[in-house]
Amino acid sequence: MELVRWLAATAAWLAVAAAYAQDALLDQARALLANRDGRAAYELLAPAERSRAGDPAYDLLLGRAALAADRRSRAIFAFERVLALRPGDLDARSGLAEAYLRTGEDEAARSELEALRSSGLAPDAAARVAGFLDVLERRERNRRAGASGFLEVALGHDSNVNAAARTGLFAIPAFAGLSFALVPQAQAQSDKFGTVTGGLAYRRALAGRLSLVSTGLLEARANAELDVFDTLSGQGSAGIAYEAGADQLLVAAQGQSYGVGGRTLRNALGGVAQWRRTIGAADEVTAFTQWSELRYPGLPERNAIRTAFGLAWGHAFSAGLQGYAGIYAGEEDAEAELFSNDLRGVRAGIEAQLAPRWRAFAGGSRETREHRGTDPLFQTARRDRDSQLRFGLAREIDREWSATATVTLSRNTSSIVIHAYERKVFALGLRYDLR
Repeated sequence: MELVRWLAATAAWLAVAAAYAQDALLDQARALLANRDGRAAYELLAPAERSRAGDPAYDLLLGRAALAADRRSRAIFAFERVLALRPGDLDARSGLAEAYLRTGEDEAARSELEALRSSGLAPDAAARVAGFLDVLERRERNRRAGASGFLEVALGHDSNVNAAARTGLFAIPAFAGLSFALVPQAQAQSDKFGTVTGGLAYRRALAGRLSLVSTGLLEARANAELDVFDTLSGQGSAGIAYEAGADQLLVAAQGQSYGVGGRTLRNALGGVAQWRRTIGAADEVTAFTQWSELRYPGLPERNAIRTAFGLAWGHAFSAGLQGYAGIYAGEEDAEAELFSNDLRGVRAGIEAQLAPRWRAFAGGSRETREHRGTDPLFQTARRDRDSQLRFGLAREIDREWSATATVTLSRNTSSIVIHAYERKVFALGLRYDLR
């Protein structure tokens, strides 16, 4: 009898110890997930799957960790095991919908999301489901063949139409430091202006997951008095997009032309390769590389090959608040070393829905260009820091029409004084969207 009691006590102690160890495993995994270390949580939980699969608490954590570690198939299996035992588990159903979304099983994802939306979710969970449904809607719009476009007219005022230097008097080291004055026409001049901008986008589904995509943009600006600084620019692209679940790869050819005062200043022809991934309902990351050949009619020494690469991130903070940020770097290898430069830059912006028909937006950028050659007149290498801040307010009139007010502040600082300038532009616009 003593032996039997000892064996029973030992078995009970081992069972308690095993349960404690299992709970400790789950507690540790929860802590890792709380610290956004999903990969470590997955590596901790995965070895126990053979013995613990079917335990809803374990499977729910495994599914979350597998999603965080981008093990989408394992996440689906784990969430399905939870729902087989607890069909009403909203956390598991939400995780399953996200896993389906990431693997490109859009119909299955929509089914789960619609079931969640009708289940009386808390406000934060309902917003997350709405975000997932928005992702599905964007994908479906992208797959649909058809054209979209816009036309916008605007009137405004520019404090420095010719982007002239801030100073009218400067010294040239190559001429023994003698001072020179800019002629009045070369100094900063302000003027009123009007612009007309139009854009078109077309998409056509091809075989399988491939689509043909093309875009075009044309902008004309006329100044009230200084027509010598009127501008005309156009750009277009055409390429192939491949979609697989949350990933999209785009390869496209690009062209651009820019003219001032009725004369072409610069032409560009090249291409871009871009990868984009949707992460959940709130995040999107993009990586790209771009190559273009720049041609300046009448100035062959400025002709250059431009290469750049970059990363960008977009995030939906809530249903009415979105933001983005990006970094890039590259170079322009010109015919003359004086015009060759290395460049790097950052961009960021935010957009907020203030009311059902009111939207505010703000964005900024900064690009640094370091030229390789020494300027023969100023006897130094040119280094520019070009900064821009743009913010505004938009009012939706109806589904197609909207009105905007924007302010753009630009500033370029330079190691060569004649290239430093400041500029303030204010504009009121009316826009029509063809959807």
